[in-house]
Amino acid sequence: RKKIIDRNRKLRQSLSLAIDMDEYIRVHLKGLAMNAQSPLPPGVFGYTEDYQHPYKYQNEESLSKARKLLEEAGYKNGIDPKTGEALKLEFTVAIRGPEDTVRYNFFIDCWKKIGLNVKLDGLEYNQFQNKVYGENFQIFMWGWHADYPDPENFLFLLASENAPSPNKTHFNSADYDKYFKALETLENSESIELQVEENGSLVKKKFTRMELITNCKEVFAKESPWIILYHDIQFMLYHSWMENVKSHPLFTYPFHFYRLDSKPRTIARAEWNKPLYWPAALLFILGFAFIYPAFRTYIKERN
Repeated sequence: RKKIIDRNRKLRQSLSLAIDMDEYIRVHLKGLAMNAQSPLPPGVFGYTEDYQHPYKYQNEESLSKARKLLEEAGYKNGIDPKTGEALKLEFTVAIRGPEDTVRYNFFIDCWKKIGLNVKLDGLEYNQFQNKVYGENFQIFMWGWHADYPDPENFLFLLASENAPSPNKTHFNSADYDKYFKALETLENSESIELQVEENGSLVKKKFTRMELITNCKEVFAKESPWIILYHDIQFMLYHSWMENVKSHPLFTYPFHFYRLDSKPRTIARAEWNKPLYWPAALLFILGFAFIYPAFRTYIKERN
């Protein structure tokens, strides 16, 4: 069993290493995303800018590393030793339009580079949901929009007690659960004492909430239950007379907090909307030039 767990882990790590997320963001998201290194996005306690996921694509060497892990998992050159053929995997996704097929094929092309044969299983959204909730999948793609900006609301997705939903991957790690349960209700400034193993013996050690989050991220990276992809980037434009404007991806309807300073708005409107008279004058001249010949002919005929 331990050997199987190790093989599956290396296969997941290999799948993760093959995805060139910077290229995906450039081509398919027009650059409006950030290459994610952990489940925690910027602005949430526990996010660190310099953290680097060890199984994320960085350059061509990442593909070599992915092929090596694939070989260690027992799938040299992507061949399944049981069948003697390419390992067949299925990528279950929701297809809403032709552009979705193109986007998802990007991942399949990345996996092809390390010798994996992945079939795209494109479904209508309700069929996709049924398949995922029915746990009838190998690889699937979904996202998460948090309810509140706390690391607990991201990390709880991988707690074993939350399988099969929202922990749809059935990720189960005793170490992850231990660190997560300790940080779950802890204040950011607090610390807690845990019993951990060091040098073959159990010792009590104090952890801050940040250290617990770091440990969760390290377990997550090592086990790679998800291929972590990206965090969205959103732009917001507003006038200088709008006050109390603070954009946040978790706060969808903040309009009742906005305040309008009418004085600079009135001044700007007067400056930007000065009436232009010359178009009316030009129209009058052109109209007169068009009508005058006819009017002159009419007068001559009457005389």
